[in-house]
Amino acid sequence: MKKILARIIGSAAVSALVLYLLYAAVSHSGGELSVARIIHCVKNAVWPLVAVYALCHVFQTFIRAARARMLLRAGMPEHERDQVPGLWRVSLVMFVRGACVDMLPMRVGELSYVAMLSGGYKISVANCLSSLSIGLLFDFAALLIVLVAAITALSQGLSLVGAAVVLVIVCVVGWFGLFKILPWFAALLQKRSPERIMSIRWYAWCVKTLSETAEAVEFVGLSGKVTQVLLLSAAIRLLKYLGLYILFLGITSQTWPDLAGAGVPSVLTALISAEGAAALPVPTFMSFGSYEAGGILALTALGFSAADSMAAMLSTHLLSQMLDYGLGGLAFLVFLWSPRLAQPDIPEADRKRRAAHMSAGVAAGLVAFVVAVGMLFSFFDSPETAESSEGIGVPVEGAENVQRALRIAGVEGRIAWSSNREGTHSIYMIELPSGKKTRLTNAKFTDTYPRFSPDGKRVAFSRSHLPYVSQRDQLKWDTWVVDLAAGEETLVATNAFTAVWDADGESLVYVRDGGKLVKQKAVAGATEEMLLEAGRGVVPDGNEFQTPNVGYNGRGLAFTLRGSANGTYVSVDGATPLRIDGGCEITWQGRDSSTMLWVNHPGKQKNTIFKRDGIKAETETLLDVEGDYSHEYFPKTSADGVWMVYGASTGGHEHDQADYEIFLWKIGAPQSEIKRVTWHTGNDCWPDIFVDE
Repeated sequence: MKKILARIIGSAAVSALVLYLLYAAVSHSGGELSVARIIHCVKNAVWPLVAVYALCHVFQTFIRAARARMLLRAGMPEHERDQVPGLWRVSLVMFVRGACVDMLPMRVGELSYVAMLSGGYKISVANCLSSLSIGLLFDFAALLIVLVAAITALSQGLSLVGAAVVLVIVCVVGWFGLFKILPWFAALLQKRSPERIMSIRWYAWCVKTLSETAEAVEFVGLSGKVTQVLLLSAAIRLLKYLGLYILFLGITSQTWPDLAGAGVPSVLTALISAEGAAALPVPTFMSFGSYEAGGILALTALGFSAADSMAAMLSTHLLSQMLDYGLGGLAFLVFLWSPRLAQPDIPEADRKRRAAHMSAGVAAGLVAFVVAVGMLFSFFDSPETAESSEGIGVPVEGAENVQRALRIAGVEGRIAWSSNREGTHSIYMIELPSGKKTRLTNAKFTDTYPRFSPDGKRVAFSRSHLPYVSQRDQLKWDTWVVDLAAGEETLVATNAFTAVWDADGESLVYVRDGGKLVKQKAVAGATEEMLLEAGRGVVPDGNEFQTPNVGYNGRGLAFTLRGSANGTYVSVDGATPLRIDGGCEITWQGRDSSTMLWVNHPGKQKNTIFKRDGIKAETETLLDVEGDYSHEYFPKTSADGVWMVYGASTGGHEHDQADYEIFLWKIGAPQSEIKRVTWHTGNDCWPDIFVDE
């Protein structure tokens, strides 16, 4: 028991190390991960799809049980086959095996199958090992079939050829080893082992078990069941990957629409790569770390961000393990209380007492697991704590110093931004140069992405459907407009995110459903005009639009794409969008300018604001601040292109959780003249500026 516990602790430490290294790599690439985000994504899953995954898991487990019974019976002499338990009882064993397979390093959990069949139903260890080995071999063969199908369907399939070659080698070597080398080696040990060695009990038992296993394998080979076993194995793989694909959709469709729309071959590639990495001889606990590494490598090779890929794979793995271990634990309880367990050497009273003790332990473990998961969900994803904490005002500077700094800046106008300083994110505004602050919205929902109308009299913003929605979730938002003079809010468009004003001052351009850029009059119910749509025309399917901006005297449309076409893009006069760079948050330097600004790596704290004076000009560094607040984000300029507001943190990246502060800079001035506008430990994000003309 101590050795098993030590192995579990060691494998958990290896998993923690691998996950930390993956986290460090993601952070280095500019992505941001947090426990709150992972828990939120799991909780935000599409639960009907999760239920379909659970059904697929149940069905494929029953098919595994049918295959195991077939192999067990085929490996026995005909007069012994009646001792093989029925489908229901073998299914209980397979449910527990599915939960235990990754519990110990190197997939030693597979031996739970042997322990339960031999200890509970008195099936010989040799026959159990035979059916287990042949089942694993056919699993590899079925996986090879799935992989070949993926290579055929995927344009990047050459990246999988190496894996297919390895599987072919594994299948050939496994087949030859089981059906040729094993019988020869067992016979050799029986004939050539000296009597003094055979007198050693454990050695004699090993030789006997090996010989019986070889005999059982030979029986299977002569049974004529190979074709049936292969078909059952293919059905197992089909249901397994169908279920995992549906679970992946359930996890990603609400939070990462670009990943959800990646297509079956791409997702299948990631799932197979993850499973292949989990099967490597790396002693990770429940395959955490190795599974995610394989999936991330595949998804990033297909053009998706490392942060989104890791979060999606880890969320999928967590939810699948929760379901698998829950079903496995319940199956083990039923198995323990099964009245027909073949244990004639144990009195009935003793058997029931042992079953009661083990059941209490398993039940307590399941209850503790459910309670722990519930506490995690409650703590990390309640509307009060899903965002970063409200924080406190920083007393070092205070309002008077802010006002003095803004007066020195010599600009008149106003700055709007989103902040969670008083709870859920709301829209705030500060007057320039007085420094007077106003809270524009107070709806107990997440309000973000404020944008001034060209005349400065209205502010468009996005409001979530729920009290808290991650700002990475493109789907659960509506577009509202608030009149600054009257304070009245108007709902303009539902399911519309990150709206900006068109040059005419009467229309809004926003993202709909993640995959569409739409233009609409700033009036509820107005007719929409489709500008761009992923999958139609020049933008490949599976890509997500983010943060559009209108400029170039109304002729230019700038936006970010996430997916296979990752990067920042510009379209002028409706022409084919041109990729500018691989960064994000692209905007125009002024209403009429052809100069574009955007955020990308590298930088002193990963981020830098870059510029390009014209579509075909060279890229230049505009701002990479010296000092603590050098993780720049959210750049936005005044209509005349003179002033820029932006957010900056000391290294945190997540839009709605990191401690960003808002800064004001006269473009081209020395960095010493940058003015800090906000002083608060909460999250201040997505600023915009309007300068009086």
